[in-house]
Amino acid sequence: MTVNRIYVVNLSATLFVLSWAVTQPIYPLYVLELGATTFELGILLSLSSLLQLVFRIPLTLLGERIGRVRMLLASLLVSSSAAALYALARSPPHLFLLVIYQSVATCSYNQIAMSICLLYTSPSPRD
Repeated sequence: MTVNRIYVVNLSATLFVLSWAVTQPIYPLYVLELGATTFELGILLSLSSLLQLVFRIPLTLLGERIGRVRMLLASLLVSSSAAALYALARSPPHLFLLVIYQSVATCSYNQIAMSICLLYTSPSPRD
């Protein structure tokens, strides 16, 4: 049973990272196509890292409070909806909102997925 849970978490992590890795190479081109300046592009790219730095611990604590699986599913939902919302963005301010929205998913997902994997594995395979 625990092996199946780890496989599910690993599959979701693969899909989570794959959705980011597929779109990230063309993201700067898309942002510039929407009319953003190179300065705004730099702010957009650095904003995600800054938000992850600020919100990672509070969102992990929230995940512990409401439940790891619920938080994992919520972050997957937010991440997949953010990918769809990028297609609807019409100007650079929309992108700033989407970066904030997607950073919430990234902050919560990574830590919760790691804690679930550590919870369901015995210490011997981790050595």
